[in-house]
Amino acid sequence: MKMGFRSSCLIVILASLAGLTMQDATAAPKSASTSFQIDVAHTGSTQFAKFNTPLKLKWSIQLGGYVSYPIIADGRVFVTVANQDPFDAELVALNLKNGAVLWRTPIPDNFALWSNATYENGLVFVLNSDGAMLAYNGKTGRVRWGVQLQGQYQFASPPIASGGTVFASGIGSGGTIYAIDEKRGKVMWSQNVAGSLFGAPALGDNGLYFSFGCDSYDFNPQTGAQIWHNNYGCSGGSGKTPVYSSQRLYARTITEGNTIFSGVDGTSLGTYNADEPPAFYTDAGGNPMEAVLYNGTLYGLHADTGAQAWTFIGDKFLTSAPLVINGKVIEGSEFGHLYVLDGGTGNVDWKTTISDIYAPDEYTLDQPLTGFGAADGMLVVPAGFSIFAYKSR
Repeated sequence: MKMGFRSSCLIVILASLAGLTMQDATAAPKSASTSFQIDVAHTGSTQFAKFNTPLKLKWSIQLGGYVSYPIIADGRVFVTVANQDPFDAELVALNLKNGAVLWRTPIPDNFALWSNATYENGLVFVLNSDGAMLAYNGKTGRVRWGVQLQGQYQFASPPIASGGTVFASGIGSGGTIYAIDEKRGKVMWSQNVAGSLFGAPALGDNGLYFSFGCDSYDFNPQTGAQIWHNNYGCSGGSGKTPVYSSQRLYARTITEGNTIFSGVDGTSLGTYNADEPPAFYTDAGGNPMEAVLYNGTLYGLHADTGAQAWTFIGDKFLTSAPLVINGKVIEGSEFGHLYVLDGGTGNVDWKTTISDIYAPDEYTLDQPLTGFGAADGMLVVPAGFSIFAYKSR
């Protein structure tokens, strides 16, 4: 049975691309989880030396507020936390092995509780809802530099860092994208775009991508020069975090639905259904696959054709953006059920129950964007105010 996740024209086009692998030049190092959905392309997939079930809970901790997606690097876990009392936000560093708090520091000037982070070269870069970006030393928590991004007044999309540059976006009066030098905190270039609500960056082989409500863009990450721009025939609207995989950009919007673009020239390749970012991987048979959550059901699809391989409904309240380790798909539910599935068949390899797992809300200023992270042999799962860390046995 084939699911209607692709238009017929897309199936024809993608069938010709079946020889492409799902590995991107932008994938994060195997020892780090540096951004929302693992890497700067947001592929939601990584490889460990081994990842076998059952998993063993190594540690858990309650942090007193809603917890962001984790950054995992250099033996540490970094999260932003939205505290309700007192009303403030913090950056917290934990020991990856045992969950001990290494340091925690306030995120200043945050008029709302949203803040999110990215990582490169020993620095944690945090963007708050007011457009203040700060670089923290990952070992000590000391602020290396801070910069106020100008021209916009609302920031609620996760930043990324790559090649010595941090990329971010803000909205309010249209939209603006920013490239900030990691060493000095200086804005290297900025570009105004036709964005009105939200639009996170994704980095791919062919440029720096943004997806706002009615417009998707590709820019040269070094210069800011526009490579292509595709308008959906509307204006305004809200975008979500795009995903780049195998020369294709998977854009998601509330206004116009989800569209797949050629990462090279912006040609529309068709549409697809997904509520959260899809995760891309290769199954045990070497088939390029994607895991997609849509209307509470998790689908395993053949990435080259869109054909359905399997479905999974779990407890019927699946919420998380899927994440994949060694071809095994991890998914969580509103009622705290955590599942590890065989990525080729959708069969449950292992499950457990923890605290409620929240869906990543890409349109709120009330709390940071959340999601799973994985690196250095550990799966890190935020669940409400808590974090659970698992290791393969």
